[in-house]
Amino acid sequence: MAHQEFQSEIATSQQTYLKLADLRLELEQKEREWELYYQAALTDLRSLIAEIQANRKCEIEVGEGKEAERFQVEVDYWTKGRLSEYESQLSRLETQLLEGESTLTTEELKAICEQITQQQPILGEILEQAKLSILGSQMRAEIADQVVETLTGFGYTLVDDTYEGEDERNAYVVKVKNIAGDEVVTVVSPESEFGANSISINSFSDTLVDEQATRQNAEAIFKLLNDAGVQGVGEVECNEQPKAEYQNLEEVKKRSVQS
Repeated sequence: MAHQEFQSEIATSQQTYLKLADLRLELEQKEREWELYYQAALTDLRSLIAEIQANRKCEIEVGEGKEAERFQVEVDYWTKGRLSEYESQLSRLETQLLEGESTLTTEELKAICEQITQQQPILGEILEQAKLSILGSQMRAEIADQVVETLTGFGYTLVDDTYEGEDERNAYVVKVKNIAGDEVVTVVSPESEFGANSISINSFSDTLVDEQATRQNAEAIFKLLNDAGVQGVGEVECNEQPKAEYQNLEEVKKRSVQS
């Protein structure tokens, strides 16, 4: 009887040992899984942050053929701080990882890995936004030049032109004046869709505004832009009630525009 009890105890001990061994193996597997997710998250994050730091400037090519010019632009400036905001988001995730090295669960790590995966395409979008923003800015100046050329044919001469707030990311404003003292201020503004611009034509006169002349000016500008095949032009409006905030270009230059 004692022998049977001894055999039973041995069997129980062996089962317990095997269960402990299985638990130890399972624990080691879970630890390896956790370590895999943790290192993957940290590596991917730091790789993204390094890419941001390497792409603070991007190269733009303007023109075609031999006349093409290449120059570098500050991505954060042309995206109004979006690159810095993106880097801050990733840095916060990195801090979360480092500070949570002993407390984060595998499920929490999986969630962070998913966030990183979703964040990965954003840098490319930001770089594209910067390129479209600068090309849109240059297009605003070119459109304004063509408007002035058109209005010159109606007896106007250039008075002044500027970017609003003297900031190339903002609207381009150009004023012309005729011998009678009538003024036309054209505002070429960036639209929410990057690379697109809208045009506002504003007539100012000490006498009654000649509605027919105003319409004639607008139609001539519309035709010029269409004939020239100018791209990136959205809405074009002709204002019989002009935007008074754009009449004084010295004030326009000093104006602080919200990002």
